[in-house]
Amino acid sequence: MNQISSLQVMRAIAAIGVVSLHVGGSALFVGNAGVDLFFVISGFVMVYSSANLFGKAASIATFAIRRILRIAPLYWLVTATLVLLYGGETGAAILKTLFFVPYANATGAWLPIGYVGWTLNYEMFFYVIFAVALVLPRRFAVAVVVGAIAFLALIGHFAAPSGIVDFWTKPIILEFAFGCVLGLAYLEGLRLPRPLTAVLVMAAIVALVLGTSSSEMVRPFVWGLSAAALVAAACLVKKPWLLGDLAAPLRLLGDASYALYLVHVPVLSFMVGQGYPRPVIFWSTIVVAIVVHWVVEKPIASIARAWRQSSARARQDAAAHDVPAATQGARP
Repeated sequence: MNQISSLQVMRAIAAIGVVSLHVGGSALFVGNAGVDLFFVISGFVMVYSSANLFGKAASIATFAIRRILRIAPLYWLVTATLVLLYGGETGAAILKTLFFVPYANATGAWLPIGYVGWTLNYEMFFYVIFAVALVLPRRFAVAVVVGAIAFLALIGHFAAPSGIVDFWTKPIILEFAFGCVLGLAYLEGLRLPRPLTAVLVMAAIVALVLGTSSSEMVRPFVWGLSAAALVAAACLVKKPWLLGDLAAPLRLLGDASYALYLVHVPVLSFMVGQGYPRPVIFWSTIVVAIVVHWVVEKPIASIARAWRQSSARARQDAAAHDVPAATQGARP
């Protein structure tokens, strides 16, 4: 599927929000809503990028391989680097981090090595739900995913589970469902007039600035719906907004947003320890992320893409040669 430029801009905004929070501190607490924006974007992208996979049992494996190759290599590399540099982690913590299994660390927080991987644990859980639904037709599949996520959130709210079940049933998972609905709307051809999208953007900004995420149940309905409004305004608008000279750098930052998300905490920790001023730290994380994207992430993606294409050709060749003997001997 072709890349949606406006979605890359949203990724850039989400990444800038998270980095601003961690660099600037509590004064920029609203930057934490970048996570909510990432979750909504993820739901949108999964539906959009899987348009040709719905209704096929074989799509489960295809989808799983795509997502693992997209998410795992750079995450594993960053995690391995942190373990080698700082040490002090148990074997169980390393394995759970690498395989996206949530766990409570020594402080009791559900944070893996490198801190930011807690969101990837939610991502992988969402991928499992989404992959199973791919055997269904598109509209039915999205309805099942949304229903399953809503059901899990209700369990988390009313049954008050503990441990890993509590983690997987937090209301924040609803934000993936918001994105799925928007992704389906996009594929179904829904488009919004510019005035309406402008209203959505203004309402989202007001909600983000004046709203609160103090309650786990409130967060998806304030920050999550605000994020959904921004994604809708960016992707469903009839006539795309023109960003002029900002378009290219924002798209680049959107392309590098995953690298930025993963590397900004290690870079921040190192530079704070060296006494660098906050603005220098902020721009340094941007530069490091873009370099990591170009030097590490893009080559990994190219290798993964070549491997997938080679595997697909091999399967096609095998299928072409797998002709029943009776067919081979039959006369025309």
